[in-house]
Amino acid sequence: MPVTYFAHQAPLYAVKRRWPQAVDGVALAVGSMTPDWHMAFSFADWGYSHSLRGLLFWCLPVGWLAARLFRAFTIPVVAASVPDGGRLRLKSWGVVSARRPRWWVTATSVAVGALSHQAWDALTHPGTDTARALSLNSYCCTVGTSVFSYAALAQELSHVVGTLGALAFIWRLGTRREFEQWYGEVAVARARRRTLNGFAKAMVFVVPSVAVAWMWADGVGWQRLFSAPLAGLVALSAVAVVVRAQVSGGAAQDNMRLSRATSPM
Repeated sequence: MPVTYFAHQAPLYAVKRRWPQAVDGVALAVGSMTPDWHMAFSFADWGYSHSLRGLLFWCLPVGWLAARLFRAFTIPVVAASVPDGGRLRLKSWGVVSARRPRWWVTATSVAVGALSHQAWDALTHPGTDTARALSLNSYCCTVGTSVFSYAALAQELSHVVGTLGALAFIWRLGTRREFEQWYGEVAVARARRRTLNGFAKAMVFVVPSVAVAWMWADGVGWQRLFSAPLAGLVALSAVAVVVRAQVSGGAAQDNMRLSRATSPM
């Protein structure tokens, strides 16, 4: 499958750019992660979270809650903790907390993100019904000692192309200052001035790192590729909830008065 983080978000950047006022960018990205989050609990039950039933009863509720949490706490706290990265302008990401889209915009965006994940995996997983219907399980080529079907080759290429594409989009967000286009220069400038004290910054990095290491050591086989990153995200979000009040500078408290105007990024 394409990589859960970065690769699966790549095609959704185009959706955000095409309809910047109509979609929730945070929810699009989160929705594209949710099918694989379920695999942290049951690696063998891949089909459930990649089905219509899983979309309705797992991806939508979990993604909606996670998108709200990430927007209000996780992303602004991380943005206040990291170096700006020069032209990447990573601190600008904190501006996403300046607005809260309507609940149905977030829900729809989560669904679109999850569906894009499911569709992509259906084409890049050998043995899926879609791969069989399109004859993608037939022999394609041999690389060294490995034999690839068309679906398997697409799976490997998706890792590379999707991840590189997502990194290119992150670069574009910073260099072209697209947050300023979506939120306005004043809101972005205020977000970029926010910071955390040293202890809070340490918590932001140490606690998730410990959670990832612990889950990796305790995990089994391929499942820990999903459980360890998810444990880190959960730990990071928990820390963000605790230290959010410690964010200083840039009128941080303005975030509690969230607007629904303009872009719901």
